[in-house]
Amino acid sequence: MDLLSFDAEPLYFDNPPSEEVVQLLQQAAEDYSDGQSEAGLQRAFQLAPENLMVLVSLFRYFFLPAPLSRSPGYQSKSP
Repeated sequence: MDLLSFDAEPLYFDNPPSEEVVQLLQQAAEDYSDGQSEAGLQRAFQLAPENLMVLVSLFRYFFLPAPLSRSPGYQSKSP
């Protein structure tokens, strides 16, 4: 692979996601601590399945440490 040979193809940030996808990602970020962001992330994935922002958001949601409310065995202690 020749690193000096670079084709001027569009990169992931040359085609930003639609405003709806951006809003879904922002809402998912706000809902993350409540464990309610999966639906918004799945909808964003349906709208933009190849967008890097969407893919990284899904990866982070499923594979990085979860808030306590999504942890296995967690039981809420309601007053």
